Amino acid sequence: MSLPPGLRRTPMAWAAAVMLASLVVLALVGPLVWGASADRPDASAVLQGPSVGHPFGTDNLGRDVLARVLTATRPSLLLALAAVLLGAGAGILLGASTAVLGRRARRLTAGLINLLLAFPALLVAMFLAVVFGAGAAGAMLALAAAGVPGFARLTQTLAAGVAGTDHLAAARVLGLGRLRLLGRHVLPNIAEPLLLSTTTAAGTSLVALSGLSFLGLGVQPPGYDWGQLLNQGLDRVYAEPLPALAPGLAILYAALAFQLLGEVLAGNAARRGPAPRTPAPTPAPWGSPRPKAGGGPAEEGLVLQVEDLHVELPTPDGPIRPVHGVSLALRPGEIVGLVGESGSGKSLTALAIADLLPYGARVSRRTLRLLGADLAALAPKERDRHLATGLAMIFQNPASALNPALRVATQLTEAVRAHRGASRAQATAEAAEALRRVALPPAVLIRLS
Repeated sequence: MSLPPGLRRTPMAWAAAVMLASLVVLALVGPLVWGASADRPDASAVLQGPSVGHPFGTDNLGRDVLARVLTATRPSLLLALAAVLLGAGAGILLGASTAVLGRRARRLTAGLINLLLAFPALLVAMFLAVVFGAGAAGAMLALAAAGVPGFARLTQTLAAGVAGTDHLAAARVLGLGRLRLLGRHVLPNIAEPLLLSTTTAAGTSLVALSGLSFLGLGVQPPGYDWGQLLNQGLDRVYAEPLPALAPGLAILYAALAFQLLGEVLAGNAARRGPAPRTPAPTPAPWGSPRPKAGGGPAEEGLVLQVEDLHVELPTPDGPIRPVHGVSLALRPGEIVGLVGESGSGKSLTALAIADLLPYGARVSRRTLRLLGADLAALAPKERDRHLATGLAMIFQNPASALNPALRVATQLTEAVRAHRGASRAQATAEAAEALRRVALPPAVLIRLS
């Protein structure tokens, strides 16, 4: 098993790699090599202690305990991994959805996560194992369901750090759907800590699954896993401890391997020192209250017409109004500059026009027309499409304006491909032409691809 370059000199990394490699080998070859002796009863060797032929003794049917422990590696690991992957997948989707849902749906989802976290995971797993029915499938589904709230809360916290970034706001301006926002802008930027948590949770899932089998709620005879073998050996633990010790050591070994892997990955991530993300509120749809359609009289030949724009933001000390009575008109080829000190409302003015104000902000205006269309008179989907194709916003902080999980060339061509159905080649050609118009060599697209 190869290690990433930054981990090759770490003893813990080598230990984790060797332990995981041994588990993989046992899971693959265990049933082939020891499966026959593990299932073969021998009436002449019932409940024997350790010997040369049976290092860990035999069970009540004369089957070799060591062979059964080695053969049980595959079902024990597969069930534990399946449970953690199902739980992590559902929890991650539930938690990440809070970054792209509307205000009401986000509150309901957050409330559901808080409610689910109020119940201890192990008790939930035991209850659901009874509901689903004793057996391998029921225990796996019970553990997966019990793990959903923890992953959902972690993902919700991580997604909050991406929800307020400029590149996600730009993706909203493009009109991307919620699934594409999740897949391209939210999940790729929080994948690393989620991977670390999933790796660590695999060891916890293995122990929990073995516990359910030990209690008779997991794998049922004639099948067996480490938990069931531990139960079978416990009856004679005082007379012959090795039959109970063998599956216990196997559970400890596998859980420790996953824990070490998580520690190694976490240490490697910390050494790389990713840029911290500051949680910020998720951008909201057009603020409230909405004015009625129709505003001031329309002027011919204007690209943008704004009259009497007001923005109000809530604070602990009461609302503030950083944007008050702003009016501007922009004609084709014209440049309008907004001048003011930091915090005076310049960016909020642009965000209000682009429908990207944070939640809680209230906006009112007498007139807001873009390319001749009154935005207040458009249906929400029509307004979003009109903004996505008729307006572009260049954010002042490139560190958050560009999505670090996507190539720059992909982001330069995304608008054309998303709203005009252009092919990759056509979008690249149009992006190259746009670069020429601003005196940038088109070859930059190749370097950024």
